[in-house]
Amino acid sequence: MAGFFKKLFSKEEETPPAMDFSEIAGYLKNLEKEDLEKLEAASQKSKKEVLTAIEDLKIKADSISGAKIPDDSVVAPRVRTVVEKSLPNFSASLLKAMPQNLPENPEEYYASLVETIQAVSKCMRGQGKYIHIVFPAEMKDIKASVDVIGRAINNLNNELKPVMDKKANVVSVRGELLKTESLVSEYSSSVDTINELKSEISSNEDEIEKIIEEITLCRKSPDFLEYEGQIERIKVLEEEKSELSDSYRAAVADVSNVFRKIIYASEREGESDFSKSLFDFDSYLLSGEIKDAGKINKIYSGLYPKIEEYIRKNPGFLKNKSEEFFFSDSDAFKIRISELCNTYNQVKDEISALKDTVSKSQSAEKLSSLKAKMEKLNEESAMKNKKISSLIERQNEISEEYPQLSESLSSALSKLRGCDTIIVDMPQLPLKN
Repeated sequence: MAGFFKKLFSKEEETPPAMDFSEIAGYLKNLEKEDLEKLEAASQKSKKEVLTAIEDLKIKADSISGAKIPDDSVVAPRVRTVVEKSLPNFSASLLKAMPQNLPENPEEYYASLVETIQAVSKCMRGQGKYIHIVFPAEMKDIKASVDVIGRAINNLNNELKPVMDKKANVVSVRGELLKTESLVSEYSSSVDTINELKSEISSNEDEIEKIIEEITLCRKSPDFLEYEGQIERIKVLEEEKSELSDSYRAAVADVSNVFRKIIYASEREGESDFSKSLFDFDSYLLSGEIKDAGKINKIYSGLYPKIEEYIRKNPGFLKNKSEEFFFSDSDAFKIRISELCNTYNQVKDEISALKDTVSKSQSAEKLSSLKAKMEKLNEESAMKNKKISSLIERQNEISEEYPQLSESLSSALSKLRGCDTIIVDMPQLPLKN
């Protein structure tokens, strides 16, 4: 008894009807098919009557175009004139309003009838209102045919409106369905792409490991060890070359200080030729890299007697030990300059020869090729990692968007069916990489 009363007075909650996600597309297709069949049936039902009405209208339009107003008819002269002028245009407008063919598609058929009735109504309200005064029976007959089309439109409208309302809901559900399928497809595709990219990166890493091993072996080869020794030798020689260049500039600077004093003194004493020659020699020494020792010594030897004469007369021209050393005799400067220039040129030639040998080293060429290949693989991996980050970011966006989209689909389907509907077996986003 207690169970009976409990069952009698309690209200069990009804579980909303469910639909499998995979069935939605077929359900929408069946709905559209049923509605189309319903509309086609309604269209075919009215089509015979409508075609008859259209043919009657054409006959009546032709007939009224040639209608004559009886002479004894009581019609105002102005109205008679307007009607007589309007009849051909009215007839032509009616005939023009008639469709050549009625579409098979129900919606297009309905639209064609509406367009026809609108055009005919415009004729009736325009030129027809004057013609109706003179030919009321004929115009009443025309209106009867027009009313047939009007009734067909009303009957179709009763069938069409609920179908069109449902169609809008079908479009909404299909849109949400396509979005859902698209997001799931995009997410699945991104998972596959990420796996492919990771596999490619792993392959690159394996290749890089092999390259590193090759580089290690290459560095241990006798040819490469000789190459490294040559590179180190070039560095040492470059430093020596730089030091020789500094020593040359320092020596030239010392003698140049004295030369300028002698040039000034010789100009004052009218020794312009000597002054110019010494000035040119000084400029030559100071310009650019180390010069040819032979040329320097030859010019210096020709100028030295005069130089020595001016120093002897002006011992104050020499201000430090370096200057005193270079001008202590005719050979001191030449010996030092020759030593610097010759050593410099020897070092320069050795550097050039070593660089030529280094440039032809097979080990160095192989090492350069391996490094370039490794750099390219690292760049490819960096680009792939960047692509993976972008895809993961998009996956996160989809993960946030998907639940809301599922709710939108369920809501649209419920509205279409007219009751709350649970969608079961919704596609799940694949697990993240």
